[in-house]
Amino acid sequence: MEKSTNISIKPLVSEKPPMFPKNMGFGRHFTNRMFVQNYSPGKLWHSAEITELKPIQVHPAIEVFHSGQNIFEGIKAYRAQNGGINIFRLDDHLERFNASAKRLAMPEIPVNFHSIAIRQLINLEKDWVPPDPNCALYIRPVMIGVEPTLEV
Repeated sequence: MEKSTNISIKPLVSEKPPMFPKNMGFGRHFTNRMFVQNYSPGKLWHSAEITELKPIQVHPAIEVFHSGQNIFEGIKAYRAQNGGINIFRLDDHLERFNASAKRLAMPEIPVNFHSIAIRQLINLEKDWVPPDPNCALYIRPVMIGVEPTLEV
């Protein structure tokens, strides 16, 4: 697993301001950035970057489509009374993410590195953490099987 905390931060091409409508709903508004990282058996986890939110191009035969190989977590960042940002049980979420990876024979993530990456992403997107104490910025770490194969 990757030991370095070197995360490339790509500049935004365009930046949209945070949206906090009265009826914000869930999962309808997205920040400007995302954290991505690749895995390959020879390199392990590599190419970590925080980049502009953009579509992900994939081959139509990837494992997630044909065998459902994917995992996710749901993490909340919310405003503290002093205006700072708290993240609810980040390391617990990442440990559970690894438990799921292990069950699905997917590579485990380095928890410390991904904790740093998520904190860095939230720091860059801090204006998207709602001021309302009943709302939060929802972070959805996802891992999908992207090998193009129909094999079991």
